[in-house]
Amino acid sequence: MSKVVIVGKYGSGKTSILNRYVSDKFHNHVPVTIGVECTHKEHDEATKLVLWDTAGQDRFESITTSFYHGVHAVIFVYDVTDMESFHGLNQWMRNYRACGNMDKSVAILLGNKIDLERVVSQEDALGWAAKHKMCYEEVSACTGENVRTAFSTIVRQLGTLPEVREVKQRLKENLSKSDRCCY
Repeated sequence: MSKVVIVGKYGSGKTSILNRYVSDKFHNHVPVTIGVECTHKEHDEATKLVLWDTAGQDRFESITTSFYHGVHAVIFVYDVTDMESFHGLNQWMRNYRACGNMDKSVAILLGNKIDLERVVSQEDALGWAAKHKMCYEEVSACTGENVRTAFSTIVRQLGTLPEVREVKQRLKENLSKSDRCCY
């Protein structure tokens, strides 16, 4: 199982992205996340993701930073229609650097709400992602566009982590042993 934390400003669509990925559903009115919520998804036979949805309000920052410990992937989310959410990524990155282990985790930047009129240019987002050595994807939780692709990118990146590769190898070994029912 890989621990994945999703961070970004409140209203950027973090919960909606997870709802779209986990259950392929979208709701126009999603309650604001208070603290942290957890869900999980079996991406494929060998990859199970534990997804931590964090509150984006400043008052929950101390709670959110504790979830960087032992994380395998961090998803940075901003709203392409909200420049403030894009600028806020710098604070989320500072928290990740201070509290996470960047050598044992991967990160991706997601620009959400691409079905709406954009304010943040794709070039600015690509520049930010490149500066922080991470992949960049644009998604729409509303329409579902690119959501599965973004998580497939995360899963591919997770496969580069030695700890995740070891767990997958042990899982494969256990599965092949369990195929023997009577001997």
